[in-house]
Amino acid sequence: MIAKDIMTAQVITVSPATPVTKIAKLLSNSHISGVPVIDDDGKLVGMVSEGDLLGNGANGDHRRAWWLAWLAGGNGHNDAFKKFADKFAGKTASDMMSKDVRTVDYFYPVPRIAEILEKHRIKRVPVVDKGQLVGIISRANLVQAMAAEIDQSDKDTEADRAIREDLINYIADKGITHSPLMNVLVSGGVATYWGLVDSEETQSALVDAAENMPGVTSVIDHLGVATLLDLEPA
Repeated sequence: MIAKDIMTAQVITVSPATPVTKIAKLLSNSHISGVPVIDDDGKLVGMVSEGDLLGNGANGDHRRAWWLAWLAGGNGHNDAFKKFADKFAGKTASDMMSKDVRTVDYFYPVPRIAEILEKHRIKRVPVVDKGQLVGIISRANLVQAMAAEIDQSDKDTEADRAIREDLINYIADKGITHSPLMNVLVSGGVATYWGLVDSEETQSALVDAAENMPGVTSVIDHLGVATLLDLEPA
């Protein structure tokens, strides 16, 4: 299995000029711990993570104190968030991002991706093609791949890859609303959905699409329904 088979193609990104306070809100609302930074040409230039914003050296509980206060208040009026906003007033992604970002390409083997995450103690790795960001792989994606018991012949892999691409294209073409945590894996003809969608109607549409997709033998639905926050584009 390769990166292309398990990556999440729906990636929330920010630009180098995105204010840090907006990034903090984006991470909180999206339930993600890091976001890629891309330039006007779509090239990956860095990553901003919780660690970049909260400080890698602080105690875990202390580091998340303002974060939890922000989630509780959400309006910028609590003391914790005001201190954060004051500290990073005028700061942008380009000021805070890590520029030395480890990446993989479409064809990077999944076992080696797992080794990268473990060796460098990172939670995610961007997938790039000729410098362009095309997806992202998190620890959750690796767990999903293991749960799907991906272990088939090269012939099966090619067929599954084609089915997965068709389903991803269907989601994009229909403009289906879902969270960046949603993903679909295909193994041995079995399509498995993971993550969150915005309604039961969306959930049913995704399951129906997979059930009617040529080559799909069965569908496993691990989707949850949640009210997704309206995220402004960076």
